[in-house]
Amino acid sequence: LKNDWDLLANSIYQKRSFLAHLEKNNFSNQRYYVLYEDGFLCAGAVVYSLKINLFTFAKLDLNVPMQIIGLPISNDENGLLGSAEYTEILLSEIFKQENGIALCLNYQQPVLNKKLIKMSSLPSMILRREHEDWESYLQSLRHPYRRRILNALAKTQNIRSQSESCNAFSDDHYNQYLQVIHRSKTKLEVMGMKFFKNLPDPFKLDSFYDQEKLLYWHI
Repeated sequence: LKNDWDLLANSIYQKRSFLAHLEKNNFSNQRYYVLYEDGFLCAGAVVYSLKINLFTFAKLDLNVPMQIIGLPISNDENGLLGSAEYTEILLSEIFKQENGIALCLNYQQPVLNKKLIKMSSLPSMILRREHEDWESYLQSLRHPYRRRILNALAKTQNIRSQSESCNAFSDDHYNQYLQVIHRSKTKLEVMGMKFFKNLPDPFKLDSFYDQEKLLYWHI
């Protein structure tokens, strides 16, 4: 992909650096389609292949191979870039190359092509912050709610936080991830340790310790 691909990207998950990371650490036979007009990139798409269980949220198994227009990672970003007029043209070209069931993930624009199944993989949850800082938020709460938060924070006074590059991701971090996965009723996909350890900048690993014991983490 050329540099102009990133000009269409809406988030880091659609940019070339993260797509290269997925190629190395979650390879799913990714293909990339681009549409140019008069030398300018107008639309792009990421397509990959996956066998999907049609009864993921039930106790039955029926795995069907699909061609997915999206990103091979469970988040709420889509793999179709550009304005609707150009993406519609690009989709028609994709269907000339790709066979079987086509599934488009997390694309919000209307799609005219009847061959395409649209679906959301995860919901977007947005918190509207109405306060300038944490203290003003606390002061706006009713006393019982504020007391519960302060009591919870009091328990974290001895917790040490550490922010660093994702290459510090350790076996302890990964084992906690697997514990969560094993408790999940719907295991959509399990990422290998190298996926987390090799995340590019600007991803950062924040870990929280009680002395030397890892309590929890996030990226």
